Amino acid sequence: MERVILFEGAYATLDLFTEEIRKELERRSVEVMVFQVNEYQASLMKMAQFLQKPVTAAVAYNNLGFNMELVPGKNIWDDLGIPFVNILVDHPFHYKNALDAAPKKAIVLCIDKMHVNYIKRFWPEVKNVYFMPHGTTEFEKGKEWSEREIDVLYAGGLSVDLLEGLKPDKEKYQDFDAEGLVNYAVERLVCEHQLTTEEVVEQYLKENHVQYDTARLSQIITDFRIVDSYAVSYYREKVIETLVQNGVKVTVFGRGWDKRKCISNPNLLFKGYVTPAEILELMKNAKIVLNTMTWFKDGSHVRVFNGMMAGAVCFTDYSKYISEVITNGKNGYVFELDNLEKLVCDVKTVLNGDVDCNQIAENGRAEAVCNHTFKNRVDFILDLLV
Repeated sequence: MERVILFEGAYATLDLFTEEIRKELERRSVEVMVFQVNEYQASLMKMAQFLQKPVTAAVAYNNLGFNMELVPGKNIWDDLGIPFVNILVDHPFHYKNALDAAPKKAIVLCIDKMHVNYIKRFWPEVKNVYFMPHGTTEFEKGKEWSEREIDVLYAGGLSVDLLEGLKPDKEKYQDFDAEGLVNYAVERLVCEHQLTTEEVVEQYLKENHVQYDTARLSQIITDFRIVDSYAVSYYREKVIETLVQNGVKVTVFGRGWDKRKCISNPNLLFKGYVTPAEILELMKNAKIVLNTMTWFKDGSHVRVFNGMMAGAVCFTDYSKYISEVITNGKNGYVFELDNLEKLVCDVKTVLNGDVDCNQIAENGRAEAVCNHTFKNRVDFILDLLV
């Protein structure tokens, strides 16, 4: 019988994902122990009992338990010989320290194919790295499309006002202009949004003849990852601002919007912060669920699949992977960040009922049910553990 340890207790959204994995594993008669990191000592005792029998794997999101040590300097998963499946829903450059100390039997799953390449480049010792997009919960779609009360729903915060802790230490780097790198990288990302943060950072170093090896480059990209957040926030605000300025009512949930200038537009209906579970319910009452990627250029975002499952028409900005999932006008819409006029036009076409919105929503839901549930993702994980 397969037996798995899961980790929860740090982030509400990730706990929702983990609970869906737990339910799916238990449907398959897998014995599951959930380690609650916010109840550490009690969970340690519980895990000690669970480890009395062989364990198939440990599974967690964003490194929870990944670097666990009971004896300083000795990773518990290495000592026990247990594979650890680490699902990263953010760019790996956020987790350099965790990946530097990855257990030998680590299996790292990324929600963007470029993140897979990034790990293979900077952590070649992590041998098992794979692409696995987000999963969605299978739930009832809610109201019929024409009866929904929210025209456009956007659930996502702005990090631009919360970035002080990410600002690089300018004194650390004496052989190049740290502020110049930030300004260069932000400008390049905004003007050439198909580029990744790691690409523009490396280009700056090359253009300024800065010496680096692989290890130093990895550290510099991590130290300057703030530029990624600037670009994400810039386009989130620009997308919403463009829609509301063109007469589209957008209901927005998330932190930071109350401090932006577009808050004064009467078409922006700012509702503050709600829990991830509440967002799923709100999606069932939305005609359009809008997504902007977190600078993922060949990956997924959970808003896309949740919106599809909720029976909304999903609009998302481009990534190579998502363009292979969504066909414009058939099961959703993919828009380009440098052509927001087309986004406005398509949103109005949908809201005006000039296309078969019910069919587009049904096709999107069918795509989510067939290919993007946690059942699909658990299938993938268990296949890796065979």
